[in-house]
Amino acid sequence: MVSNIGGLLTPLGDPPLLLGYLHGIDFSWELKNIFIYWLGYLVVCLFALYVIDRIILKKENLEHHLVNRKFSIEIGDWLNVVLIISTVFVLFFDFKDFGLHIPYLCDCVVPHMCIKNTILVIFCLISIYKGRNAGEKVDFAPFGEVARTFFVIFIVIAPVLFILNSNSDMIHKYILDMSNGSDGSMIYFWLCSLASSFLDNAPSYLLFFNMAGGNPQELMYVYTDVLRAISISSVVMGAMTYIGNAPNMMVKSIAIKRGIKMPSFIGYMLWSSAIILPVSFVMSWILAKW
Repeated sequence: MVSNIGGLLTPLGDPPLLLGYLHGIDFSWELKNIFIYWLGYLVVCLFALYVIDRIILKKENLEHHLVNRKFSIEIGDWLNVVLIISTVFVLFFDFKDFGLHIPYLCDCVVPHMCIKNTILVIFCLISIYKGRNAGEKVDFAPFGEVARTFFVIFIVIAPVLFILNSNSDMIHKYILDMSNGSDGSMIYFWLCSLASSFLDNAPSYLLFFNMAGGNPQELMYVYTDVLRAISISSVVMGAMTYIGNAPNMMVKSIAIKRGIKMPSFIGYMLWSSAIILPVSFVMSWILAKW
């Protein structure tokens, strides 16, 4: 829910939707067109979480320890809240190239992306500095593990994505032929689901976005169900495996470092499949029929 499904409503929520936004999809399109699907997935996941939590609580016989206990949530440093909000603002603010003129030294144009990235790096340094001053140890080990894993994944999938992109028109025609007169949204849903589960969901979204024509106006207003199918499956199915989305690996790595036992790769897939797949069958049927 936190690392994948919850981010289904805006480009801020998950990398695939950010790529769609960068390729011309309106910022609020997902909020207007996917809200009911997002809500359906969350209701099922929350219900599953509640049932599992109650079973484990009863099994461990902890009810009597929780009676009359008070819990509180505290925000340790409001500066980090300000930095998070500022980061979102910087990410989506439309910077312009900046002309830098220093007499007798240089006369150049600083690209807007350099300005944006410099500001983000400054935010990171401020956060690290404040954390260390507060006695918090900054641990980069989870980032290192995720970086190594996804570096290898992207190298391995690059030829696959290149081959698929090169034949996207033929594959799109084949999908339409298979769909018996429909727009092929159900086929797109499950093909993108398979790719997002095992190849990382951001490039998978971009692959099928281009395969469906790559025209944002057509996809938003003509082939709406196809764009819904690609958006929902790429985000939701990123939760199917540890490698479906980088935050999954990050959460796993952090949990292990905190001494929490995590399921194996296959064990995690069994949990995710039992919860997500039944709902996805219903969602794909709704997409195809409505």
